[in-house]
Amino acid sequence: MPLRKTDLTSTRRFEDGNDYLVLRVGGLSKGEGDRVRDLTAAYKVDPATLAGTNDEAAMIELASRTAQANRLLFELLCQEWSLEGAPNGDAYAALDEESGRWVDDCIEQVLRERRERAVKNGRSSAKRSARGSSSARAAR
Repeated sequence: MPLRKTDLTSTRRFEDGNDYLVLRVGGLSKGEGDRVRDLTAAYKVDPATLAGTNDEAAMIELASRTAQANRLLFELLCQEWSLEGAPNGDAYAALDEESGRWVDDCIEQVLRERRERAVKNGRSSAKRSARGSSSARAAR
């Protein structure tokens, strides 16, 4: 696969009555994707670690960071909206629940369509095996 930079200019407009939202649809950059994955990582705990103990010190707390991940995705993808003021994380957090769900649904649609295009084009973001080179040039 050739190297390429993220398309930061392609956008899509979502409308609901007089309200609108313009989202970047070119995908996330490597750094942006890493930041989102840091917030959405699935933590695994060996059950033996927790089995048969009531010791408070041995307990492991796993916290969901969905709110932070959703806010980050909004900050990364939202280019414009119909509300007054710039679309930023604080403004996103201040939306009422119904509006927030609509925004989240629009963002999820962009991400889902991006994943589908990647799979269709053979560029799935699924883990790939690292491929090295056996050439003398690569070994230098």
